[in-house]
Amino acid sequence: MNAKNLNIIEDHVGRRIDNYLINVYKSLPKSKIYSMIRKGEIRVNSGRIKPTYKLKLDDEIRIPPYLVDFDNEVSDLKIPPSRIKAFNSSIIYQNEDYIVVNKEPELSVHSGTNNQFGLIDIARAQYPLMEIDLSIELINQHLVAFYYLKIKPS
Repeated sequence: MNAKNLNIIEDHVGRRIDNYLINVYKSLPKSKIYSMIRKGEIRVNSGRIKPTYKLKLDDEIRIPPYLVDFDNEVSDLKIPPSRIKAFNSSIIYQNEDYIVVNKEPELSVHSGTNNQFGLIDIARAQYPLMEIDLSIELINQHLVAFYYLKIKPS
């Protein structure tokens, strides 16, 4: 397996590497990104860097070969149609900016070790042309959790 290299273009000059990678690898937990930077698995121009490193034009970022290719437009994630149907029925309110969801207790927000997909993944599968913001506000009213998903066209 060969390592993947990302080249920095003018749009990303001056961005911190941690924020850049969090944006590129949206499904990867932040803790994993920071761990890979600390261990030296992610390198810039063949050298180790800190998470606060500011990207420069034509920097070459080495990504470990075991990472999934998140640039691929087609998702390999298989979400059962019943789960998407349950997601659609749990939508309380929706407009062009937000989706308000009454999340089922057994459904996690993010995918992880013991679950293949979460609320974010289901929302991304249902709205592939929209960018789903990961910042979710949790509001507890009468022991019911409502999740606000901010959406915007990609």
